[in-house]
Amino acid sequence: MSPKQVKTIDDTHEKALKTMAKGTGIVLVGMFIGNFLNYLTRIIIARWLGPSEYGLYNLGLAILGFCTTISLLGLSDVVTRYISFYNAKKDLEKIKGVLYSAIQISLPISFIFSIFVFIFADKISNMFHTSNLIPVLQTFSISIPFSILFLIFISSFRGFKATKYKVYSQDLLYPLSKIILTIYFIYFGYSLMGVTVSYVLSTIIATIFSFFYLSKTFHFFGTVKPKYNRKEILFFSAPLLFSGILVIILGWTDTVMLGIFRTPEEVGIYQAALPTTTILMSIATSFGFIFLPIISELQSKQKDIENIYKSVVRWIFSINLPVFLVMLFFPTAVMKILFGKDFLEASVPLLILSFGYFAYTFIVPSYSILVAINKTKLNFLAILIGAISDLILNFILIPIYGITGAALATTISIILTAIPCLIFVYYYTKSQPFSLSLLKPFVSSLIPIVIFFLIYKFFKLEYWSLFPLFLGFLIVYGLIFLILKGLNEEDLMILKSIEKKTGLEIKWIREFIKRFI
Repeated sequence: MSPKQVKTIDDTHEKALKTMAKGTGIVLVGMFIGNFLNYLTRIIIARWLGPSEYGLYNLGLAILGFCTTISLLGLSDVVTRYISFYNAKKDLEKIKGVLYSAIQISLPISFIFSIFVFIFADKISNMFHTSNLIPVLQTFSISIPFSILFLIFISSFRGFKATKYKVYSQDLLYPLSKIILTIYFIYFGYSLMGVTVSYVLSTIIATIFSFFYLSKTFHFFGTVKPKYNRKEILFFSAPLLFSGILVIILGWTDTVMLGIFRTPEEVGIYQAALPTTTILMSIATSFGFIFLPIISELQSKQKDIENIYKSVVRWIFSINLPVFLVMLFFPTAVMKILFGKDFLEASVPLLILSFGYFAYTFIVPSYSILVAINKTKLNFLAILIGAISDLILNFILIPIYGITGAALATTISIILTAIPCLIFVYYYTKSQPFSLSLLKPFVSSLIPIVIFFLIYKFFKLEYWSLFPLFLGFLIVYGLIFLILKGLNEEDLMILKSIEKKTGLEIKWIREFIKRFI
């Protein structure tokens, strides 16, 4: 390879990483705030309602998630991919055709599901042996069409790389309105129905504002005539639809089967552990949000794909690892601090689920690559393996082991989904995410977490001491990571891009890091 070709690859890689850093910097901050607010809302709801009613609330969310996924027909990733592709060509007619097609196809289906759930709420509730779920389902049904529009608009921002509007709508306005409305209804004494109504109202508010932001990005009602390509879009979305259904199975089978075979109270306890471990998933998702459109543009440049693939996995791994280890070593303290003594039984599921969602680190980037290279059927196959195993394992384990069985089933299923994704990406792109650089964050975190765990146990500290211990762990982890040269020149470039994009003054951090490279 000539020096000119090498320089071209390096330049392309650098440009893509800078774009990734700019997008991810905004999305990561936004998703951190959004996930924190959503998680805080869950804690407030769980502590206010108690395990039983909190379980009913989550069963309603499970039904809502299934209806929303079916109605969307896998079009969210399709919208992202095609808008990104046509936006690079400045083809406004086809961009408008993609947007119009997605709405025209999915919105009518969402109305059908909304009406169906409202009318047959009593029949659905009978599956869970309680009539208390009926008003919850009927209220949630109102939000289905709004959820569809909201998800399409968010996917559009992703395609346009308009990450700030995604952050404004999905990560700030939506969770902020939800927590404010939740606190309002709780303050005035409303219980389960109050928090259910707050969810619906916040969805409607977020949908309206996301449409406003989309209008600023693209002239939705402008003079440009849409050029439709529905057949290609539906053909491309079909595997993603089934993949989406399977993702719902992976995400909600444990909850639904707990409701069928056990009690709403056990559902509530389990749903204290599950969203806590999905913090690990949210880190990966924030990178995946901007990773897909970048890979879609670089799909013919194998070397760039591999370099970016390794970099993204390394970043996710380094951020997720300390969080994973805290859940692994201090599950009881984490549950007591966050949800209170009524949810201490969630400690064992928390420990088990943390393994599964840590494996999610490797799913998101590989999933995005398969979408970008038009191998969506392989994503479907990988998720099918995970979903079938999830159904079977939950069916076998939940009646015997309850919430512990649900956690085991979900963890094994996630791992069985990750393995084929990695294999498929390697087969078609000769890219794999593993490198020796992953050992540096592993060594950096394992030593201090063991030390702090022994201090916690030896001195028999109270659970609240986890806060200063965690802070000390992060400081020691960061220092060892730097001493082992866990960062490189590439990461400095990324920090500079984040600084430029966000306006944060972090030059001193870059200067400090330079000493360890």
